[in-house]
Amino acid sequence: MTREIDALMRTPDWKSTVVVVNWDDSDGWYDHVYSGITNPSLSPADNVTNTNTNTIGPGQPTSQQCGPNPQTKAPLAGEQGRCGFGPRIPMLVISPYARVNHVDSDLTDQASIINFIEYNWHLPGIPGSADQVLSRLDRSEGIKFDLAGMFDFRRPQAGTLILNPATGEPTAGGRHRKHGRK
Repeated sequence: MTREIDALMRTPDWKSTVVVVNWDDSDGWYDHVYSGITNPSLSPADNVTNTNTNTIGPGQPTSQQCGPNPQTKAPLAGEQGRCGFGPRIPMLVISPYARVNHVDSDLTDQASIINFIEYNWHLPGIPGSADQVLSRLDRSEGIKFDLAGMFDFRRPQAGTLILNPATGEPTAGGRHRKHGRK
């Protein structure tokens, strides 16, 4: 991954590039913070609220509940079984427009990448996609798109930082003021 990003930084296209590094699994390091219900559901597969802990095993019943029963709001695009987020996982934004040394605490998920693409290229949202759950929240908070807090489009960073692929440390002379030049 480091070699690919270093190669991108050496191209003339770097000045308009965003790389999002996203994990899709917590690898067993489960989060201690409950994300809450973002999309109510009453699917036979659901077992988030009113959990039945007396019966465990194949073929055993679940609570079939994610949120209130009866539902107080319709699930996104009428789709059941999309309760909420799983454990928090890291996401990195690497770009001349990424905020430097910044940890963003806005709620994002993997669909936030789709949300950014829709925003940047003025595309309509995909009906029923999970990014629509957060887009409503973003609008209510005055945020243009989920990943907005990770960028500073007014002050792009002119330099690049080339890393050693084996160690992740900056290479000797790895900071370049202009693309491809020391």
